[in-house]
Amino acid sequence: MHAWTKKWTTFVASSAIAFTAFTAINEDAEAKSKKKETPQNIIFLIGDGMGNSYTSAYRYLQNTPSKQFVSQTTLDRYLIGQQMTYPEDPAQNVTDSASAATAMSAGVKTYNNAIAVDNDRQNVKTVLERAKELGKSTGLVATSEITHATPAAFGAHDESRKNMDAIADDYFDERVKGKHKIDVLLGGGKSNFVRTNRDLTKEFKQAGYNYVTDLESLQKIKKDSYSAYLQMAASRKKLIVQQTSLPLPI
Repeated sequence: MHAWTKKWTTFVASSAIAFTAFTAINEDAEAKSKKKETPQNIIFLIGDGMGNSYTSAYRYLQNTPSKQFVSQTTLDRYLIGQQMTYPEDPAQNVTDSASAATAMSAGVKTYNNAIAVDNDRQNVKTVLERAKELGKSTGLVATSEITHATPAAFGAHDESRKNMDAIADDYFDERVKGKHKIDVLLGGGKSNFVRTNRDLTKEFKQAGYNYVTDLESLQKIKKDSYSAYLQMAASRKKLIVQQTSLPLPI
């Protein structure tokens, strides 16, 4: 894994709007050097369903009548534009998490339910896969099942978001240059990994991953002693409770 003292650049996106933050650069220094600082690491955060109306409603909620202007949220300082995630679906005009995430991960508009495949059901390369091609470390973190449509569209390929067992298989089976393409998995949905016909947790461990199911075990893992680990929770509720307090080491 990367040294955790490195600077991080955070990316925040939704099905309707994308927020990005780039490493702060002193304008005077930039003018002198004519060089832009390149972020060493990128975190792409997705608020599922968090469109313009959602963020606007939150601004109004926290606003007080005594203020002349509506207060900005923490995310507003990262706003640089919008991202269109509508589906290319003859039957539906409103996007779902699968087609929206595919638009974000691969830049390809597709039908609702599609997990990183186009309208011809052909796989499309995702930004996570491209990062792995470039030798970067990669990871997926979710407060839902890790096989949910949003993370799945970055790390798997399937004709339907409902095929969560197959998506879990993709996380292990699909490789980039012969290597596992996802170094870190943090999320719920253990039943998709531990099944009667296959136990992916055992296969991940045999492949060199650390596997933990609780916060205490996660904290015992030394950050500089491993290259990848897998974390699962049995239920969505349990996972969300864990993630409200644990530092996410990605």
